[in-house]
Amino acid sequence: MWHPIRLARRLMGAHRWARHALWAVAGSGGMGTMGYVGGVCIRVHDRLLAETDSPEYAADISLNPLSGWRWPTWRAPGIPTVWLWVAAIVVVVVAMAVLVACWPMRKPDNPFDRDPRRLFSDADREFITQCTGNQCEHRMCGLIRCPRMGEQMDHHYPWSRGGATSRRNLVWLCAKHNRRKSDRVPSRLSTWLLVRARESYWPRGERAAMIPDGMADMAHGPDDGVGVGA
Repeated sequence: MWHPIRLARRLMGAHRWARHALWAVAGSGGMGTMGYVGGVCIRVHDRLLAETDSPEYAADISLNPLSGWRWPTWRAPGIPTVWLWVAAIVVVVVAMAVLVACWPMRKPDNPFDRDPRRLFSDADREFITQCTGNQCEHRMCGLIRCPRMGEQMDHHYPWSRGGATSRRNLVWLCAKHNRRKSDRVPSRLSTWLLVRARESYWPRGERAAMIPDGMADMAHGPDDGVGVGA
């Protein structure tokens, strides 16, 4: 059982620590909202004490917890305002670039949720090896093409998410990059970079299948081959 005197001492100690913490938060000019809230709490605390201890001063307007307070501002010492604006603009531009780079491509408007034909055919393998020169189409950082030979056919837009098993959704990858891609939906930026890269090596007579949009062909061929893809 708590002794009344010990309990009172513990409460007074907690009160002092809480007051010091609020003063520390309110005194830091760079804390923004936390400093404002901490200062308001202290003013409210002072007003309550004034009303309790000195009722004759309860109507004093100087004890208003919001009187004399402004939203705290912070400015880095020694840095011109124009450089702060430049830094803010750079942050916004970088954030927008990251958003664009990660924006997934649109789901293809196919008449099925999953293509009944799962695997690519041997004819598709011969087609993609001729179009790509038997080199992996993965591009590191979207710029440098993988130097390895292609080994596996893959659905650019994943088959498990509605991509068709067609030449319009076919890419030629090495085993390493096919495993790394898995069933992730490619971004619009990576798809655009792939199309721009294909313009340099894709045969002109096969440009209809150069853009990997995930759509199905007009008619599927027989499933007479072995392929892999997400």
